[in-house]
Amino acid sequence: YEHAHEESRQGRTTRGAAVLAGGALVFASLVAATSPAAAEDALPSPSFAAPSPVGDSGNVVGLVVEHSATSAARVGSAARSNSFGVAAATTTVEPGVSKITFDEPTDTTEAERLAARIARLPGVTDVSLNTWFVPAALPPGGAPSDPYFGDLHGIWDHRDTFAYSMGGTNHLATLPKGGYATKAPALWKLTRGSSKSIVAVLDTGSTPHPDLDANTVKGYDLISDKDTARDGNGRDPNPNDEGDYCEEWGSDARSTWHGTHVAGTIAAVQNSIGVIGNAPRAKIQHVRVLGGCGGSMDDVADGITWASGGKVAGTKRNTKPAKILNLSLEAAGVPCSNYLQKAINGARKRGSVVIVAAGNNGIDARNTSPANCKNVITVGATSFLGARASYSNYGNTIDLSAPGGAIGDWRDSNNNPDLAAGIYSTHNSGSYGQGSPSYAPMQGTSMATPGVSGVAALIVAMRPKITAKQLERVLRQSVSKFPNQTSHGALNCAKAKNCGKGIIDATRVPTTFIAKPKVSNARVGRKAKVSPK
Repeated sequence: YEHAHEESRQGRTTRGAAVLAGGALVFASLVAATSPAAAEDALPSPSFAAPSPVGDSGNVVGLVVEHSATSAARVGSAARSNSFGVAAATTTVEPGVSKITFDEPTDTTEAERLAARIARLPGVTDVSLNTWFVPAALPPGGAPSDPYFGDLHGIWDHRDTFAYSMGGTNHLATLPKGGYATKAPALWKLTRGSSKSIVAVLDTGSTPHPDLDANTVKGYDLISDKDTARDGNGRDPNPNDEGDYCEEWGSDARSTWHGTHVAGTIAAVQNSIGVIGNAPRAKIQHVRVLGGCGGSMDDVADGITWASGGKVAGTKRNTKPAKILNLSLEAAGVPCSNYLQKAINGARKRGSVVIVAAGNNGIDARNTSPANCKNVITVGATSFLGARASYSNYGNTIDLSAPGGAIGDWRDSNNNPDLAAGIYSTHNSGSYGQGSPSYAPMQGTSMATPGVSGVAALIVAMRPKITAKQLERVLRQSVSKFPNQTSHGALNCAKAKNCGKGIIDATRVPTTFIAKPKVSNARVGRKAKVSPK
């Protein structure tokens, strides 16, 4: 599995003015793009070309086999057989579950043939393809006192209008109050989150950061393969991000610090430095499931189980289960496996809501996992004008959309990808291993998903005992209509009707239902005082 984002390799350090040259350039770009003059020069990409879909080749790393307790040896023997067709090793995950790991990744067609062979063995009840997931972001690239709040157009857009040129025609877009952002600050008078609103970030893990440390609770590293984990020991209680750099990514093989970026959009602390999250008093629980080059389906599924308070063999049970699970990751071209679906179903039964990225392949989201799973909220990405971002997957699988950034869809005054169009959040300066805390813009459905998770955290803070079904219903209702951006053609969600019910909008949250009032001074003959709790 992969993460669903794009990032800029230029970012800001936490020291504000004392930035490197690259960071200063980013800062200049961000500031200039908010001015009227620069807005007029911002040119969308003429073609709005979507990235090429990820192919099936090399997408399956093994099989997860569920069987009777007496069939483990039979499964292992079949996988070791010369007639099996591929070199493979078998390990027992827990009684009744075995994992077959291929020496080399194979394509979906070959993996399905091998799975069918194993499924015919006596005692085998289910065989799931162990697909490879990657982060769902495409690698590039009363205001609070946090200095970069003005750049966070994904949370609150301060602009009233935006002038641009497309195809030789000038346009002037009128923006509603707060723009087409999550508008989370509209709820901050009621709540900014609480210790009871825990969001599990199933991603690359955590890095130390002054905008995150105070809001981070204990998590877990669920990566089973020590080489992918890069910490020498596989699964352990430390979800530290060891870097997901990958030679297979070519020239842009550096680490993404994806989990750090996602976490900041959800719950970066309000502390007068850096950025601020949608729910700045919520808690982040890092569950590391993506390591070098990505992660496997079974680790993602076990991460879902652990984060929601379920039992995972070989780990200590999570004493602070998360109400909200954020999965900004994707595996393109594969169905939702039974093993993964069972983990999602179990999490929901335990009261957790699973919010997932639609994926960044510019294809129908029904062809991307976990976006195509049941019992999840699938999030597409929009630009700051409320149109679908060109990379975002689409279709009937999408529940709603949220700001995901559109760096590649817009050009700055020098005709370079406009970093100001990205989602700005917490990051790390390291190229491969960890460096110092920093900030950077990224784009992707990976960046849209935590916007929804942040609003969900605010809702949970107002009504901690809300059920998973109720929270899902409230989120789907808390949307604004897509604007009719006729100049955007097929990316005009208002006409295409393939971006979900609308854009997440905190001003649409039904607070009269959610916020249980606090009543005081209620005596006969006196007027009671009622205030939000």
